Formats: sequence, structure tokens, C-alpha cells
Amino acid sequence: MSGEEDEQEDVETLLKRLLDLSSVEAYLHFKLSQELEEARAEIIRLVGLFSICELSDESVKMYRHLIEDLINKYVMEVRRGSSDNNQSKDLR
Repeated sequence: MSGEEDEQEDVETLLKRLLDLSSVEAYLHFKLSQELEEARAEIIRLVGLFSICELSDESVKMYRHLIEDLINKYVMEVRRGSSDNNQSKDLR
């Protein structure tokens, strides 16, 4: 085999590897999206339970800041992120 044929095989091998890695990246991105959506749903559920506890015991209000932090991190940021993505798609 000539040097050119070796280089062509190397390029083909690298392109196949790139395709495989791109597939893995897409899978991991999908799984991360699923996990974030699950975390968001759990935070919303936790907020509901916390609100029920607040009605029966006002002493739990001291934990409200923790709940608000979780809402901001997992609910509002996710919503902002998807809103930002939609806006950037509209600009294309």
C-alpha cells in the first residue's frame, strides 16, 4: 500500500470514530435533559409538600430560602435556558 492509501484509511477511520463519538455525545445530552426534567418535577413536588407543611407548622418557614434556591436552580433556570435556546433559534 502506498502512503496515500494509508492516509485515506486513517482519515476514514477517524471519520467513523468521529461519527461514533457524535452519537455518544447526542445520547449523553439526551440523558442529561431527561435527568434535568426529572429533577425539575421532583422540585415542584417538593414545593407542594413544603407548602402543605407550612400550613400546618409555621416553624418550617425558616427553610423557605432553601426551597426558593432549589426553585431558582432547577425550575427557573431550566425554563430560562429553554427560552434562551428558543430565542437563539429564532434569530438564525
